[in-house]
Amino acid sequence: MLECLIDFRPVNASTYKLLYGGIGLTIVAIVVLTWAFAPSGVRPNYPAGLERVSPTNGETVLSQGLIEVDLEPNYELTLIVDGLEIPPDQINSVGGGTGIHLWGPGPGRAFSAWTPGEHEVTVTFFNPTGVGGGAFTWSFRTQ
Repeated sequence: MLECLIDFRPVNASTYKLLYGGIGLTIVAIVVLTWAFAPSGVRPNYPAGLERVSPTNGETVLSQGLIEVDLEPNYELTLIVDGLEIPPDQINSVGGGTGIHLWGPGPGRAFSAWTPGEHEVTVTFFNPTGVGGGAFTWSFRTQ
């Protein structure tokens, strides 16, 4: 009964070549795709006090996207989008003291919607204690 379940016939060399070739191509494909789609690891040169912005410089995003500015805790900001200063009451601060600020267009806001194309953003920020601050300008595209 056991003899029926086990096949002891020899396997020819071309079967091994195909098997190892397929495994090799799979490994090469994984390495190439990882290299192609992984972030570069190069952090933009943000001024002290600014930790991150989103969308990043040169990024293309969908038209419903938000601008996110991540500052060190307790910093305050002024946000200018396409040359228009965004009123402070339209900028949402996330959580107590996280330093994350969000803004997006919508009804009753400085812009009702993103227009397709390039947008320039400038964030000016300062620490109310008078120590630290700066400005950063970047651009992104909407579809």
